[in-house]
Amino acid sequence: MRFDLARPTPSTLEAIMADRGQSGRRRDPDDAPVQSVKTVRGNVTFPEDVLSQIDAYAEREGFTRSGFLAQAAKKAMVA
Repeated sequence: MRFDLARPTPSTLEAIMADRGQSGRRRDPDDAPVQSVKTVRGNVTFPEDVLSQIDAYAEREGFTRSGFLAQAAKKAMVA
């Protein structure tokens, strides 16, 4: 028995966007499946006024403090 081990041709962006009625929908890296990651506790120190600003922003935008800081750190490391 013989198996064809050739790699398939990669899909074009247009083909991916057209698949399953996804055309017009913005693709975002955050749409990717999330792998389970262990959460660990960390200790950081901020000036009081900065921490107040972080908390106010996080609450206003629907984040927890930790969630906001994690997203901000990820964004800063990509930039």
